[in-house]
Amino acid sequence: MKNTGTLSKFTESTLSLCYLIGNTNGNMTHFETRMYEFIKHKENISEHVADLILNEIESMSHKYILERGVRALSQCEKPEQVKCLAWMNKIANADGYLGDQEWSIIYQVYNKELDITLEEILDFELPDPDYTFYMSQN
Repeated sequence: MKNTGTLSKFTESTLSLCYLIGNTNGNMTHFETRMYEFIKHKENISEHVADLILNEIESMSHKYILERGVRALSQCEKPEQVKCLAWMNKIANADGYLGDQEWSIIYQVYNKELDITLEEILDFELPDPDYTFYMSQN
């Protein structure tokens, strides 16, 4: 990514792929936006870094964001890959509905690109003790 210096591949892939999942229908719902903010908070990703990534990917095609995100994610260790996919699953379900396009992207990444099982993703424990509170904030 441009202008991001030592940005980790995990941060790049997580924000890019979660942005993609949240925008499969053209825009993020309120709950997807809140989940995206929650992910940044829990992963200690600064607004500056997030803005750098968003400014770069907002004008890209979904196909290119997916390719770029997968390329970055494939350079991560398996625990980080699983964690990113677990976050993708969380943002996909944030509005209470897992759409076909969201599922297709998640499936492609875990099954076809990374050879990770669905069970590994669903069994991954994400930090969320303040999830309900955070999701209810305006």
